[in-house]
Amino acid sequence: MTLSWRVRLSNPVETLDDVCNVPVGTGILLLAVDANQADHNNVLDNDSFGIAVANFCIGNHLPPGCTGGAIDEDPNDDVVSHNKVFGNGGNVDPKVDPVFAVDLAWDTSGTGNCWEYNKHGTEFPSPLPTCH
Repeated sequence: MTLSWRVRLSNPVETLDDVCNVPVGTGILLLAVDANQADHNNVLDNDSFGIAVANFCIGNHLPPGCTGGAIDEDPNDDVVSHNKVFGNGGNVDPKVDPVFAVDLAWDTSGTGNCWEYNKHGTEFPSPLPTCH
């Protein structure tokens, strides 16, 4: 099954909920997760970014070690593959660093994260690590 994502609305969550921190125009965000796969999706025309892999603290604009070790803040062993990701990052939420206003984004944290067989227009950093 292929899913398509387009997010252009503001986040409707109550301001006291942690989910309210998700930037407007987020496609798919793998935040501090391990061994996840984002595959076979169409992620198109999101304002902030298409698919991003990020450290918990960096993704929330907090200092390194922000959880005091309560969680593993880094994303590890995540695979982003076989996605079509185009037209993302055209109207970035102020919470997002402009360098991540791309189709595929990674903050370079964690280990074992990889990208392969994606069709996309832009990426940061370039090149992203492959899985093989």
